[in-house]
Amino acid sequence: MNQFLLQMKKILVTGANSFIGKHIISDLIKRDYKVAATVRDFNQSAIISSDLESYLNKKVDIDFFQANLLDDEGWDSAIKDSEVVVHVASPFPLNPVEFEDELIKPAKEGTLRVLRSCLKNGVKRVILTSSNAAVYGGNQHLTHFTEEIWTNLDSKNINANVHESGNENSN
Repeated sequence: MNQFLLQMKKILVTGANSFIGKHIISDLIKRDYKVAATVRDFNQSAIISSDLESYLNKKVDIDFFQANLLDDEGWDSAIKDSEVVVHVASPFPLNPVEFEDELIKPAKEGTLRVLRSCLKNGVKRVILTSSNAAVYGGNQHLTHFTEEIWTNLDSKNINANVHESGNENSN
């Protein structure tokens, strides 16, 4: 195993309540890393811990921090003493957005907010994840994706509201 990873104090995972976030946390716990995690709603921490304990069949010890990508509050305390941050969180509205910037701007600003706090707190490594939205649009016919496949911007109905089915959300 990588010597750098073996000597780490803490790894912070943003977006702990997401499908990918939980899997990353579970993998880190399996490898005996000290894990911290962010959630928008602190009440979600008990559910996440319960889900992970059920999946891993053991008690988990995760330090949860409440932080919202749309607000500066909470990020410095969450990131403090972390050597690595795995940034999974991205705001995603429950209802369709009218303009792309309603989706893209908060994601971009939230990522920049996390990166600024990482810089301020001396984080040694940042890992950014992406969304299946970056590759799926216009590629619904594919069953295998690689790092070379991206959304086909020439496809019909490509906008911020395209569902995984390829159909636009309707208001």
